[in-house]
Amino acid sequence: MFAGRDLLDRVGSLVRARGQVFVITSPQLRTLFASAVAGSFGHATILEMQEGESHKTLATANAVGHTAPQHGAKRDSLAVVVAAG
Repeated sequence: MFAGRDLLDRVGSLVRARGQVFVITSPQLRTLFASAVAGSFGHATILEMQEGESHKTLATANAVGHTAPQHGAKRDSLAVVVAAG
């Protein structure tokens, strides 16, 4: 865990990714934070899920788990979650 100022656009230099990087976030946080995090890796795929407790379900996790391989996810892929609350 890292805490501090101006870290969003440096996440890629703080975390070593060996494979494809996926940033999982909500549409609301994509433009605020997640795009900067994804950009810090040079190339990352952003996957979206809806915000709110009602969406934190096994069905949502399953949807992400099925979508990521369609975008090249493999065993060495890294998932970075950008969330609030």
